[in-house]
Amino acid sequence: MAELRYFEDLEVGEQLDLGQVALTEADIIAFAKQYDPQPMHLDPEAGRATVLKGLAASGWHTCAAATPGYVRGFSETVRALGGAGVDYCRWIKPCYPAERAGPIHISMEIEALKRSQSRPELGFVGVRVDVRQRDPDAGADAEPRLICAQAFRPMVETRGPASAAPRPAQETRADPRALAGGVSEAVSPAEGFAFANAGEVTLGQRTALGESAFTAEEIIAFAQAFDPHWFHLSEEAGRRSFFKGLAASGWEVMCRGMRKIVEARIEAIGALPADRAMAAMEGMGPSPGFRNLRWLRPTYAGDTLRYFMTPFEFLRREGRSWVVLRMRIEAVNQRGEPVARSDNEVLLRP
Repeated sequence: MAELRYFEDLEVGEQLDLGQVALTEADIIAFAKQYDPQPMHLDPEAGRATVLKGLAASGWHTCAAATPGYVRGFSETVRALGGAGVDYCRWIKPCYPAERAGPIHISMEIEALKRSQSRPELGFVGVRVDVRQRDPDAGADAEPRLICAQAFRPMVETRGPASAAPRPAQETRADPRALAGGVSEAVSPAEGFAFANAGEVTLGQRTALGESAFTAEEIIAFAQAFDPHWFHLSEEAGRRSFFKGLAASGWEVMCRGMRKIVEARIEAIGALPADRAMAAMEGMGPSPGFRNLRWLRPTYAGDTLRYFMTPFEFLRREGRSWVVLRMRIEAVNQRGEPVARSDNEVLLRP
């Protein structure tokens, strides 16, 4: 086995081929049923009726499917200490089933290296992971095009002074009413998520999306499929890690949040009259990506997370039939402690 590399062994500009994955139609539908049950991810006919022009994988599925390649090709070759989030992710083109467009190709480049000023035993590695797939309308020999790009900063151990590994956030109890927007002030999906166009959105209005409980079995099953970092794969390994217990993959936390978004939207639309419900269904399109995803503290087996959504900004595109709505998605555990947040984007009719 090759010796694990330290932070000092890495170089800006270093590129890695992380392999390829064939996401079949059955894979895409199975993931969507569990985490992103929208029609364009569940049914080919429904997908053809959207801007995606066919059945396409959830963007979260694309990210999750690329993660095992990253783990094997990079994280397991260095003295990795985990990561705190994702700076941005852009879903540039739809990810289609392998039967239609072939496998996805995953690659990585190191874009920046920064040693921690406060923790000399670790450094931050700025990486970009690209996912490519052949255009289904091009020939079988066509070069794969970029369909997804994400940038994040994993932590890697340095050869500096020995110290304890990074610790999870302190287990301090927070008053839920002190959280951004105030948990007690959140409205129901029917009140906050029933908009059909940009003109009906109330910026700053916080909506409760529902909750999700995490079990050890579910955490391990997700990790085996999508995030095989050793500390997510068993309770014993979790206890030996800097998490000091079995903790869920950050991707699982966000994928479950995506399901809560979809369920809340369905609940909101279901409470509308038929004509308004149709307008609301047609008024929202797919997501172009997210920014500022932060995993603020671990989610352990036995935790229950509550999810919230707050629309906060429009990016208007003149001359186009869609605008971009930015929504802050938050996850809070049963102790009222913030666990994760991200700024998600969605296409919306003006």
